[in-house]
Amino acid sequence: WQQNNNGAGSNLDIWNSHFSLVEYDNDVYFNSDLLAGSSGTVNRSLYGATSDGASTCGATGYSPDRWYLFVAPDQGLLKVNTCGSHNLSSLDTVLSSHNPADGVQLPAGPYCNDDYDFGTCPDACAGVAGTNRDSALSIYLEAGSSILVRVSHYGSAAINSLAEGQFSLNYSFMPTAGDGLWGKYYHDVVVDYGQGSIAFPESNLVTDAIDSRIEFLDHSWPWYSWQPLFPAYPDHYGVDWKGYLHIDQAGFYGFGTISDDGSQVFIHDNLVVDNHEIQYFDWEDNISEGSYIGMYPLEDGGTDDHLAGHLYLEKGFHKLEVKFYDDDAFDGIVFYWLRPGTENVIPFIGRSYDDGDSYFNPATQWEVVPQNVLYSSQLPGDIDGDGDVDGLDLQLFCADYQAHAGTACPGGCPSDVNDDQLV
Repeated sequence: WQQNNNGAGSNLDIWNSHFSLVEYDNDVYFNSDLLAGSSGTVNRSLYGATSDGASTCGATGYSPDRWYLFVAPDQGLLKVNTCGSHNLSSLDTVLSSHNPADGVQLPAGPYCNDDYDFGTCPDACAGVAGTNRDSALSIYLEAGSSILVRVSHYGSAAINSLAEGQFSLNYSFMPTAGDGLWGKYYHDVVVDYGQGSIAFPESNLVTDAIDSRIEFLDHSWPWYSWQPLFPAYPDHYGVDWKGYLHIDQAGFYGFGTISDDGSQVFIHDNLVVDNHEIQYFDWEDNISEGSYIGMYPLEDGGTDDHLAGHLYLEKGFHKLEVKFYDDDAFDGIVFYWLRPGTENVIPFIGRSYDDGDSYFNPATQWEVVPQNVLYSSQLPGDIDGDGDVDGLDLQLFCADYQAHAGTACPGGCPSDVNDDQLV
């Protein structure tokens, strides 16, 4: 912990420290206890604090505030709340998250919260009696990144005693690690070669599994066969993999597949690799010979919807889908990427392998997309599955809770957070 009265951006304040969680007070500079571990509770008071920031929710105005800095030891989800604070002192707390560089609040949405329930959800804190005036935030952080959490109160009234300003700040951090993609395996998929679409009738679902990565091909071809549904469906089957791709370095990326027969790659529901033909182990990517819908900036600045080029991806999670089908005979697929700063030398000799064997190119810098960046399920809190945790997800949670509160939910409900099949 450190406290400082020099304001945001000072060389002496906690924005330059490397502790996991430290406190920034606005009055005097002193050392206090360092909160260790990935979870804990801070019991403090707003009494004696001054107003040194602004939030986009809660009409905090000139409210006194306390500041906390969290430095993520790994990639993961930070959860903070003021559960129990209203019961301590009737304090109506407001939570907001801010940029450590300048103290400015991050964009509105999931980064500021006043009254977690918005008047429609249950208490944010189980077992807390009375009107809920507690607040809560969930924030995804990259390894080594930091964020400031501001605790203030609704309005700008003065706090006249320690008891009147009491609050509890609870925090927990959960590291996340990729487990692969969720694959659903079907027989007799529907392929429209003219439209270039691959469809998977739910009535034809055979099984599902979490696959650590999409690498179902070795170098024993031309005689290689994967046949995951053998002997029931040795041919005429397909797989639909869904999940999230985590990007830890913003930049221009390449994506590609080699498959027999067809495959497609979608990012945020936009087609980026179209390799859907009936074929013998053919390679296609979004740089050398691929095409895509043009929803992302191109490295060369082009605007043509079918102009090949690297895709620019920001840091964070990106919704991902990979489709694959086998028509007959040999079958298999590998999903590759090309990271920023690497040279585009494709993984296989030649670009079309319909007329003969192909050979792996050891000079390539393309890599099989690894497990640690693939996530099989939606992000915690991303109820609508759009790759972001935002206010719309909270509204969906609230609506689902109201519909299912106190009932069993064996099929799974968005508001069944602990997955015990009961809301």
